[in-house]
Amino acid sequence: MSEMDKIRYGPVIRVRRSLYGRLLKVVGDYAARYGVRITYSDVIEALLSSVPNVVEVVHEYLKRKHASEEHKS
Repeated sequence: MSEMDKIRYGPVIRVRRSLYGRLLKVVGDYAARYGVRITYSDVIEALLSSVPNVVEVVHEYLKRKHASEEHKS
């Protein structure tokens, strides 16, 4: 069984369409630039491993998001 086969049998995660579009663009841009296919898991893992404190980053993102939504109301 290849590495790609193993990935296909993992859990399913739901993402917003806009986020899916962004992931798709990153995967496509990477393939175009480096000539190598990658997975969404590769993108997510790279992003998560590049941040020292993921929980704090998520917390700050959600605070900004909620503040922006309140400002629009």
